[in-house]
Amino acid sequence: YEAKFFQGVTVSYKHHKEPVKSIGLPFDSKSIRGKQLINFYNHLVRKRAGYDYLAAIFGFFGYKTESRKRWYCSELTDLYFKLYLGVNSFFSRTTISPKTFLAKCEAYSIGLKDGQRQD
Repeated sequence: YEAKFFQGVTVSYKHHKEPVKSIGLPFDSKSIRGKQLINFYNHLVRKRAGYDYLAAIFGFFGYKTESRKRWYCSELTDLYFKLYLGVNSFFSRTTISPKTFLAKCEAYSIGLKDGQRQD
């Protein structure tokens, strides 16, 4: 699942380009939360949810715009934390950037959650 500039939210079974970095985070597509996340993504694809141009542009200047009809890549992938892991984002008051999302993934993979190490 991805948000493409001219196509909005789409689904593809192959990478269009190789990922710059890959972080292994837990995901079970047969679990209840896994099915819910996949169903939500499929709903966005069927609904033809658009690309959130305003959030992508104004996010660079620190302005938060919110639309549930349009999505951009980092916002779409952040749903993994919210819907699958049940972790509320402390970035909810700002537009999440790809670098911020990557840092969040890395922090989670080493055991940091909401700024504290979980042992």
